[in-house]
Amino acid sequence: MAKISLSQLDVSPCLGCHRCLDTGECILQDDYQVVRDRLIRADIVAFASPAYFWNVPSQAKAFIDRHQSLWAWQALAGPAASKASSQQARRGVLLAVAADPVPQFDGLIQTVDALFRAYGIPLSDKHLITDAFVKDALRDRQAIREAALESGRAAVTNLS
Repeated sequence: MAKISLSQLDVSPCLGCHRCLDTGECILQDDYQVVRDRLIRADIVAFASPAYFWNVPSQAKAFIDRHQSLWAWQALAGPAASKASSQQARRGVLLAVAADPVPQFDGLIQTVDALFRAYGIPLSDKHLITDAFVKDALRDRQAIREAALESGRAAVTNLS
């Protein structure tokens, strides 16, 4: 198990050059490839994010956009070339926190679901938390914390 903080990595935004359509690889060489390779091998991926204007923050969006090269690689190599396309027991969990008390997570859910689909990972559970503007806003919301922990336990238990 490993925690990856996208905000701490060097991931450049997609250039839109389309060179990956010829090679299946992005011409930019940075931390994207390391994280991509770990996600290809992962059984469970938990994506936790604040909601900024009802989507993922810019660092996460840059990382997600770079997956255009993964789609290109899969198209060139075929489905048998990727563990993402052949593994059935994978799980994806989304945890998103927003300051606004009104839930409006559709854009964020669609973005993270597209990332998971690039790896053949179903979005099996989501925890969407609103009204969490200040630090420690969830400290007294025990039911939310327990539901997220149970989701993690269930994901690990259901891998077989």
